[in-house]
Order: sequence, then C-alpha cells, then structure tokens
Amino acid sequence: MPVSDIALVIIAVAVTVQTVMIAAAFVAGMREWRRVETDLRRWQASLDHRFDAVSSRINEVVVDARLAARSVENLAGRAGGLIHDAATAAHSVRTVVTAPKALLLTGAASAARWLLGKRRSHQARSSERVNNTAGAEIF
Repeated sequence: MPVSDIALVIIAVAVTVQTVMIAAAFVAGMREWRRVETDLRRWQASLDHRFDAVSSRINEVVVDARLAARSVENLAGRAGGLIHDAATAAHSVRTVVTAPKALLLTGAASAARWLLGKRRSHQARSSERVNNTAGAEIF
C-alpha cells in the first residue's frame, strides 16, 4: 500500500472520528441544554409558587392590618364619644353644684346689702333723733 493511500485512510479515519466526536458533543450539548431548561422551569415554577405564597400571606397581613385599623378607628370614635359624654356630665354636675352656690352667694350678697341698708337707715334715723333732741335743747 502506497503512502498516499495510507495517508488517505488516516485522513478518512480522522475525519470520521472528528465527525463522531462532533455528533457526540452535539448530542451531549442538547441533553445538557434540555436538563438545564428543565431545571430552570422547575426553579421558575418553585419561585412562582413561593411568590404566590408570599403574596397570599402579604394580602392576609394587609387585610388583618386593615381590620385592626378599623377597630382602632371604632375604638377612637367610641372613646371620643365617651369623653364627650363625660365632659357633658361634668358640665352638668358643675352646673348643679355651682348654681346653688351662685344663688347662695347672690342671696347672701342681697341679704348683706339689705342688712346694710337697714343699718344705715337706722343710723340715719338715730342721728336725726339725736340732732333733733340736741337742737331742741339749744333753743
């Protein structure tokens, strides 16, 4: 066998081996690509599931927070009503307590004025009598 034939056979075997290796690399690459693609789909599905769970939990917390806020608003409204009622009651009690006191003070002032007026008129009459009797003795 001449050298050129041997060289052609070696080249043919090398090209065949190269083709088989490229085909094997392509098949291995495609298998790996599909495995990565499947893993990515699983990972994305897992993330979507976790996202849905977190989103659902956040919605529950938001609903609970809204209910709590409404409860606080209701309690604040009731407390405001109670404070208003207490202020009204305190005003009523103050009116009931201070009205007789004011009437008593007004009555006492009126009585004192009346007594002072009586005393002054009595003193005025007494001084007139004294003046009248003193003037009668002089003449």
